[in-house]
Amino acid sequence: MIPRGALIGAAALVGPRVVRALRAARRAPGRAFVLMYHRVSPEPNYLGLAVHPAQFAAHLELVLRRTRVVRLQDLVERVCDPTPLERDWAAVTFDDGYRDNLEIAEPILARFGVPGTVFVTTDFIDRTDFPLPDRLERGLRTLWQRGVRPERWPDSGDEPTDRSMRRALARPGDWGPLRVVTSRVERDPAARHAALEGLARLGGGRAADPSPMLAWDDVRELAARGVEIGSHTISHSILSCLPPTEAEGEIGRSKERIEAQLQRPVLGLAFPYGTLADFTSGHVACAGRTGYRYACTTVRGGNVPGSDVFRLRRLGVGRHPATEVLDLKLALGGPPQPLGTGLRQREDGVS
Repeated sequence: MIPRGALIGAAALVGPRVVRALRAARRAPGRAFVLMYHRVSPEPNYLGLAVHPAQFAAHLELVLRRTRVVRLQDLVERVCDPTPLERDWAAVTFDDGYRDNLEIAEPILARFGVPGTVFVTTDFIDRTDFPLPDRLERGLRTLWQRGVRPERWPDSGDEPTDRSMRRALARPGDWGPLRVVTSRVERDPAARHAALEGLARLGGGRAADPSPMLAWDDVRELAARGVEIGSHTISHSILSCLPPTEAEGEIGRSKERIEAQLQRPVLGLAFPYGTLADFTSGHVACAGRTGYRYACTTVRGGNVPGSDVFRLRRLGVGRHPATEVLDLKLALGGPPQPLGTGLRQREDGVS
């Protein structure tokens, strides 16, 4: 069997005939796909989290041809019905709460008549923080602009982080070393402190100005335009790394904060990072007790009627944005396997 990753990597080369053949050979009941984006922007992102506006429009054209595109709330309601789907369904989601979701993505969604859902991290919207990858990217870019030499990077005691940051300073314009740092600091508080402290000491740790994130007025404007607003917790922390009471607060207080700002109920939650290592059955139960009606993961694949709507799988799009790749993912995305412990599937960098 050809590995799934190899097929996706070859999608742009094999052409639409192979995809059509796969779709015809499958002949299975429909699936419910939840597409996961972060940013829609003409500016590239070092983690592949930004999709160009023209590419995003091409994605919507494709998804409208291949699926029945609905609100995420409607998709969730349909998944709760065990009756098999006669065709594929799809919903479009965004994580974190970037400002370009309003300025660029929403007008494209409106042009195609496609509903959307944006999961916001309340600390980002409150402007008390912004996403860790953006902090690292802006800090390193500042040091490149200032011509900071690699030998000036301070010894932090975290040798892998120090080595990667010195390599990044030695190769301006090469984002590879920072991708290594990002994958490390996401899950290692000591490494995260080392990277951010080093940037701050060299003058690259200042807050983003302007912030890349939505403000509350922007979130209200999105809601007024018909975009569903969901929660992505308070601080975007990995819930499984937090004490239970703190994790429950991240889930519950973020919902309360958004509802207070919007004066409308919040139905959906997206688990930060979202792999099976990043949340537990206790967090799922907490989401249900708190009043959410569904929760999204980053475990890749489609959902079928009867799937657990508090463990919805998604198809990440940003890292491999070619329309042919998305077409292949839709053709290959079979019914989900049991969400057993220990499995870690990530589709698109951070979430």
